[in-house]
Amino acid sequence: MNKVELLHKGLVRKKLPTLQLDFSGSAKGEIIDQICTLLQGWNFNNFLVEIGGEVRAYGKGRNGKGWIVGLEDGSGESESMVSVPLRNYAVATSGTYQLNKPNPDANQSASHLLDPRNGRPVDDELIAVNAFAPTARDADAWATALMILGPVKGVKKAEELDMVARFCSIQNGRIKISLSTAYQRLYSPINP
Repeated sequence: MNKVELLHKGLVRKKLPTLQLDFSGSAKGEIIDQICTLLQGWNFNNFLVEIGGEVRAYGKGRNGKGWIVGLEDGSGESESMVSVPLRNYAVATSGTYQLNKPNPDANQSASHLLDPRNGRPVDDELIAVNAFAPTARDADAWATALMILGPVKGVKKAEELDMVARFCSIQNGRIKISLSTAYQRLYSPINP
């Protein structure tokens, strides 16, 4: 933030011309929640809203067991997708498996997520986090936060908060899935 200057009347000036600001990571969940409030105000009682992979479901879904939502593991293989029923809840995914930017420190791609503790791109074996919450805004924020915390501290934080979360890492070229205790308690894989 020391590279950004806040001016009067809501204006912002970049002190570094090459600096890029991307607010899409925090906006999708909030927009979804606003759409859901609007639909509920119009007396809709069974719907699913999705924007860019962030999802909030309301009602029983098509078959009465909740809306079936697919969760990717980052491998890019559709057969590895896990489906979970979602009812009056939201899920958001944060990951590095689809979005990479030029790495300022090396000749390779880097995560689009920056760790606020050091200002550098996130760089660990964690490639995706699915976080569940009552609102899409909270799910969106927690997915990003857990992704930035990494595979050890992220899982620990999810356990401390009894949060429903799924962590996907790449270890020795293979995808490893770690599930929070709350996830295991609430969800079991369903064949789509």
